[in-house]
Amino acid sequence: MRLALLIFAIALPLAVPTTSNAQTSTPIAPCPVGETASLLPPTADAPTTVTAVLTPEMNIQPAAAGDPTSFHYHYYIDLDPATVSQPGQPIPSGNPQIIHSASATQDLGPLAPGEHTVWLVVGQLNHVPCDPPLMAAVSFYVPG
Repeated sequence: MRLALLIFAIALPLAVPTTSNAQTSTPIAPCPVGETASLLPPTADAPTTVTAVLTPEMNIQPAAAGDPTSFHYHYYIDLDPATVSQPGQPIPSGNPQIIHSASATQDLGPLAPGEHTVWLVVGQLNHVPCDPPLMAAVSFYVPG
């Protein structure tokens, strides 16, 4: 009986979903409604840098800041978010084609000459994309 209670006591916290910040137990801010996102293409002076624009402005901070009222950007380079992200699940980390950032002006690093598409996905502190989705995409050509 004690073993069953111990297993139940361990498993229960794992089975209860939460949108709280594990560091502070403060609820994570809900995604705003009515926001729009756009992604501006690179310029001749910065051929691999895109710029995110949110209207109206939001509280954008690095996830490492731990602010449960903040959001941050995810830039997908030549990778459609629908192919790697699941609704309600954190955006994957460790993929060099996905940049987690608080910077609205993002250098994408070296890109091969040719056509590229970048998607912007705004996520909550826990890296879960906003719902309703707050995203944009831009395609551009990197000269050879």
